Amino acid sequence: KIAIICGGPSAERGISLNSARSVYDNLDKDKYDVSLIYFNTKLDAFSISETQIYSNTPMDFDFKLKDSDLKLSKEQLEEKLRNVDVAFPAIHGLFGEDGQLQTMLENLGVKYVGSGPEACRITSDKHLCQEVLVKQGFHRVQDWVIKKGDTPPELPEGKYVVKPLHGGSSIGVHLFTNSKE
Repeated sequence: KIAIICGGPSAERGISLNSARSVYDNLDKDKYDVSLIYFNTKLDAFSISETQIYSNTPMDFDFKLKDSDLKLSKEQLEEKLRNVDVAFPAIHGLFGEDGQLQTMLENLGVKYVGSGPEACRITSDKHLCQEVLVKQGFHRVQDWVIKKGDTPPELPEGKYVVKPLHGGSSIGVHLFTNSKE
């Protein structure tokens, strides 16, 4: 019994649905009893069907589920998860890759695919991950963490990349050549 967990609160929900579809499509249904659990942006959980996983967009998906009777209570979600042999987290970004989902699964005693909560927490924070890699002898380019309202450092002309501290590798990425930009 496998539970594929998808959706989530991040801008990467569409990618998550694609990942869940890919895993689902490639599992032998004669060998595995597969269930699908979808989390919306508010982290409400829904038990969804095979046909529902093929909705067009996350917004379409959320609209269709909004008034459905597929929403799981906390107790129903916990029971559903405890009754699987393994969970396959397919949630990208916040909640799925930052250790929160893994912590929930571990607290329920559910086996799952992937890294544990602490590794997820560290690697989801781009700066913290870089710090860990440097301590292990890896080299990196200079980086800065700039919070909203902070004045960025003066930078010489060059090529730079700015991206959110948390989130996918292509979400919120901007290229610039000087501090003013």
